[in-house]
Amino acid sequence: PNALSWRTPKVGGLELFELPETTTRLQALITGQIDVAVGMGPDEEQPIAQSAGHIHQRTPHDVISLTFVIGTGGPLDDVRVRRALNYAVDKDAIANVILAGRTKPATQGAVRGLFGYNPDLEAYPYDPDKARALLKDAGYEHGFAFTAEIIISSNANDSLVYQFVADNLAQVGVKLNLSPIPTSQMIRVINQGEWRGNAFSQIFGSWPTFEPVRTLRLHSCLWPNPWYCDEHITPVIKAALTEPDLNRRELLTRQILKFYHDEATALLLQEIPLIDGVGKRVRNYNPQKGKINYETIELDAP
Repeated sequence: PNALSWRTPKVGGLELFELPETTTRLQALITGQIDVAVGMGPDEEQPIAQSAGHIHQRTPHDVISLTFVIGTGGPLDDVRVRRALNYAVDKDAIANVILAGRTKPATQGAVRGLFGYNPDLEAYPYDPDKARALLKDAGYEHGFAFTAEIIISSNANDSLVYQFVADNLAQVGVKLNLSPIPTSQMIRVINQGEWRGNAFSQIFGSWPTFEPVRTLRLHSCLWPNPWYCDEHITPVIKAALTEPDLNRRELLTRQILKFYHDEATALLLQEIPLIDGVGKRVRNYNPQKGKINYETIELDAP
């Protein structure tokens, strides 16, 4: 550590371990091999408490979704189909049951409180009958199948969430095949456009600027290998990215969020609950705005 730093750390060093599985992170925390485990779920709260640790939930700044690859000539090119899939999933059950009330259903590609968040938008309600009617109207009365490439064990109960989504879609005749891939492959897919499926797990993020336009740019014609491109919204995104007047920029951002909500370019799921497991010897753990407060964390002697 740098003893001359304006924010001199209180611990002598920091080690980061990549532990892809939630169960592995939990066991490492309980046995004292690590002091903090990120990306935990509400199911881990009890065993962590039993080991004298605790759960710390950070303010959410991202939305998780299944984003559709649009423009390939398949069912997802039809906005009626995309809206049907949104109506087919019970997002309240995801938030209140699978995630134990620790989050809210996503209403748009931004979390509450972000600059430009559109308060007029609501989550697609759970309405399987409407979903079936839209599928029938689009010519898919007997359903269809599609594949989503997903990352699992990176967010709270994400594997359970995706399986629940698949079960809900099956109730309206749509078969969702889930294809787990590592994060490194997902980054390559997004950057190079090498889609092996028709959808993928995608975060509508806000870090580090804490506004949604930076991420929404990826969901547009401005991205080199776009999974969705509609030139009608491109000028608005460009204007929002360069608008110096904050009031005007906020209005433009809300307009963009409404466009993507209405076009249903993704199956919006929930605001990601950022749940960390904190070991018993850790004190002053209080991350803010997506950053861990390394300089104020203290550790009791083993």
